[in-house]
Amino acid sequence: MRAFSQNRFLIVFLSAALPLAGCDLFNNDDDETPTSPLSANVVLIGQATVQAGATGVAEYLGQVTNTGSVTARNVVVSVNIFNANNGLIDVASTSAVPADLGPNETGTFKITSTTQMAAAITFQIVIEWD
Repeated sequence: MRAFSQNRFLIVFLSAALPLAGCDLFNNDDDETPTSPLSANVVLIGQATVQAGATGVAEYLGQVTNTGSVTARNVVVSVNIFNANNGLIDVASTSAVPADLGPNETGTFKITSTTQMAAAITFQIVIEWD
């Protein structure tokens, strides 16, 4: 009879614990998290242009804008420069002017690389912010 009592207690405990799985105690959903958080979103306007600087190095110019709903702080624009074999040969960066962009604000950038214009075959612009 003693074994039956122990098993019965275990079954009762498990069946009582199962309904708790739907309880908020075990729920990972945070009801206080907004469904559409406010955020910054900085994007390149059009395409960046490249020109040869006074010493023949490649300079990259362009504009960025914040299409988000809050200020993007410390906006940094980088350029990845590739050679004819698609090998990464240089990375250069600069802060946008201004570095902090409010919603719908536009900034400019001019990145001077150390790569000669003739060696810079293709490039990729990368934008980061806080």
